[in-house]
Amino acid sequence: TYKSIDKLELTNSFETSTRELTRKLNNNYRYVISFGQKPAINEALIELIANKKSNILKTNFQYKKLEKFFHNNEINFSLSKNAGNYLCNNIYYEGLNYIKQNKISAKMIFIHIPNIEESYDFDKLASVISKFIDSI
Repeated sequence: TYKSIDKLELTNSFETSTRELTRKLNNNYRYVISFGQKPAINEALIELIANKKSNILKTNFQYKKLEKFFHNNEINFSLSKNAGNYLCNNIYYEGLNYIKQNKISAKMIFIHIPNIEESYDFDKLASVISKFIDSI
């Protein structure tokens, strides 16, 4: 089965990144896997919720499959309920909210990764994520 993978690098702006993502969400994706850097971590964080003004949205992604895949492929990770309070949380919240409000079938997850300057095996993570995408 052929899988089309589309990549979007968002602008570092609350309003612009939200517009960029929501415009893309209308393309009938099955899954949206978002990434953001988080300082002072040394493992991947699978974010389970986004929070804006005390309004909490839970991921609609079947993260247990991702959790098991990371575990089986020796990717150090934690489940997190704190996507932060800046751009990562904002894009996650706005994406989940847009999906919910517009009854889009896409499943969205957000994964925090260490800062690019950290000594972390980004190649291994990329390979495992690629295999995960092939498996879903």
